[in-house]
Amino acid sequence: MRREAHRAALRPAGHRQHHAAGRLDPARVCGSPLIEVAGEFSGFIFENAPGSLVRGFALDGGSGNGVQADSCDGMAVEDCFIGTDATGAAGAGFDLHGVFPSDCADFTVARCLLSNLGGNGVFGSFCDRLRIAGCTVGLAADGTTALENGASGVFMQGCADAVIGGDTPADRNVIAENDDGINADACAGSADRGQLPRAEQGRLRRPRRRSVR
Repeated sequence: MRREAHRAALRPAGHRQHHAAGRLDPARVCGSPLIEVAGEFSGFIFENAPGSLVRGFALDGGSGNGVQADSCDGMAVEDCFIGTDATGAAGAGFDLHGVFPSDCADFTVARCLLSNLGGNGVFGSFCDRLRIAGCTVGLAADGTTALENGASGVFMQGCADAVIGGDTPADRNVIAENDDGINADACAGSADRGQLPRAEQGRLRRPRRRSVR
């Protein structure tokens, strides 16, 4: 069994996209999620659902990925804790990746906590213009306690023109305590800029073979 988030199930009346959201304080980089989903099948799966939005969830525990998206152009995952409970300090985690978009152009991961995962915090596969901003990856919500992921903080494969970070303080990511910081394979035109310095953050580089995919 698996939990699937289908367009028909989550689309609010009057909207073409489906939005699963809790209300957060927009002034916080990683807010406190109001909706916690825990258990073996707590991850979300989106297929052919462009423009979808996941916001304000704590997703904790599962044998797959926290959020998996296939062919979902323009989708965003924002203000979520993935791999921990609503405290952002502990949890069951996921066996694989926090956010796993595949073949999704203009996909955004913003202001999320992505920690305590068996694989990568974000694994982008053939996602042109992937953007990751304002995230904490490999640490607890306090920004200092190690809560590492089993592979890279960010792993990108075939993601042209991706941007990790940005030009403002709010766009900066903290990526630490992972097996690797940021790994990129065949990602033409991608940029790693404006990150907050941490000992194990890493720069864009080719992946090592032991990375979880």
